[in-house]
Amino acid sequence: MKTLRSLRPIVVVLTLALVFANAQIVSLAVAREPVRAKHGIVASTNEVASRVGVDIMKRGGNAVDAAIAVAFALAVTHPAAGNLGGGGFMMIRLKNGKTTAIDYREMAPAAAHRDVYLDKNGKVTKVASDMGTTNGIDVSPDGKTLYVNETVQRNVWAFTIGRDGSLNGKRLLIQFPDFGMDGMRVDVDGNLYITRHGKGTVAVVSPEGKLLKEIDVLGKQPTNICFGGVDGKTAYVTEVEHGRLVQFRTDRPGLEWHRWGR
Repeated sequence: MKTLRSLRPIVVVLTLALVFANAQIVSLAVAREPVRAKHGIVASTNEVASRVGVDIMKRGGNAVDAAIAVAFALAVTHPAAGNLGGGGFMMIRLKNGKTTAIDYREMAPAAAHRDVYLDKNGKVTKVASDMGTTNGIDVSPDGKTLYVNETVQRNVWAFTIGRDGSLNGKRLLIQFPDFGMDGMRVDVDGNLYITRHGKGTVAVVSPEGKLLKEIDVLGKQPTNICFGGVDGKTAYVTEVEHGRLVQFRTDRPGLEWHRWGR
């Protein structure tokens, strides 16, 4: 296996990711001594992700390979930054001295247009009002009920979806006494799986609003959740406190997985 010292520089990639969290973090970053390397260097917001990039180069990959690997790793270790769903720029200098830049910012679907969210009269319609800090959203298996949770207010609301797509019949499904909420997904039976940010659990709530159980996700800050695996009965949860992707088994498959699997 090639070592990092023995790799000849083929491509040099400079990726800049500036995260302005608060003045304290910025001042600490400025105070640090720069790290210098003779043959190659990988820098990111997380040491584990950076080591993934180094390992790619040790195995013979170039800097572009390493940058892509780091982006995949950051999707797990630093999910709050978005990563796979985001975009950016890449500046490249090849071995022959040629330079180029790649713009991979987010792009809308080909059929999208300026007025895609307007009605036939060119107007935007507000379908729900008097809402708090809306976050997780999903639809019941029969397509007749829309669920929306509010992170700060700790409410989960249910709306009846009309034939014309309008929302009515707003009703409180469940309110939690503490902590917050983030991602939310529905299984094939209509049960809601809600990440409890701050508590470190996923709450399973029935379509009638009954709390069925809470599942520990090994960290206090779960964010998003989805279903997957060979049978759709594995729930995957991003957990920010420890920068991990956590999984657990469920009794029934997720609704989205079931629809895609057909």
